[in-house]
Amino acid sequence: MTLIATRRYWDWVASGRRFILAQAVLQIARNRQTFLDDGVKGGLLPAIDAADNRRAVLQRQGQVIEAERFLQQSAIELSLFYRDDRGMIQLPKPEQLPQAFPDAQEPQQARVRADTQAALRQRPEIPRVEALRDQVTVDRQLARNQQLPAVDVFAGFTSESGDGIARRGPQELRAGLSFELPWQRRSATGRVHAAEARIEQIRQREQFTKEQVVAEVQDADSALLTSHQRLQMARDEVSVSRQLEDAERTRFELGEGTLFQLNLRELATVESALREIASQADYHRALAAYKAAIGVVP
Repeated sequence: MTLIATRRYWDWVASGRRFILAQAVLQIARNRQTFLDDGVKGGLLPAIDAADNRRAVLQRQGQVIEAERFLQQSAIELSLFYRDDRGMIQLPKPEQLPQAFPDAQEPQQARVRADTQAALRQRPEIPRVEALRDQVTVDRQLARNQQLPAVDVFAGFTSESGDGIARRGPQELRAGLSFELPWQRRSATGRVHAAEARIEQIRQREQFTKEQVVAEVQDADSALLTSHQRLQMARDEVSVSRQLEDAERTRFELGEGTLFQLNLRELATVESALREIASQADYHRALAAYKAAIGVVP
């Protein structure tokens, strides 16, 4: 449940970043519209450029509305895990969004072996299997005890008693040995064999559980490492896209480029920025999954 809540949180953060990006891109088109309208009035720019930019403004307004809808949807999904002091559902507000994703730390491969050993100590599945094995071991010992004969040793001493002439009983020391052999030894033997078979099954299950934990840690580490690599590439792509966009904007303002080319550059920057946001969310979800795999609450 905690891992699901963590994933919903990062989904909400990513939706917030997409909404902010959509608003920023819309504002760029609106600011350019004023410049284009003035250029058309002065006869410096063709009217088609202003009209095309108005189309871009409308398109980006629709993208803002869509991004806002995704933000609301992710907030509703997160609200199932976000409660007040009375346990009532709270809807997270946009102003509660963080300013940015936390810094993504590069995974250190040297830590995996130590984290794997920690997972074998901390994951709850293994203690549950061990407790079940101990319980069946006790049952086996009880069945073995029921196979054994019961041997009791007893001793007693009696002496004469009474103050009269006639006294009761001579002094006597008695000792004895009682030996009882259970009639249902066959039933107890069957329970011993059943318990031993059960213990062997539990041992195999315990071994498989440990191997499964190790595999989950390795898989989570692989996912975390891959998500970090993708994030680095996405950041590099955004950096190059923005450089190209800035160069194209300068060409357009100097009259050497076209609005069509500038819109294409802006679109490419937005798409790369969206991939960066998705990569950041993937990284933090992978980090939460890795922590869960080693038995740490995300």
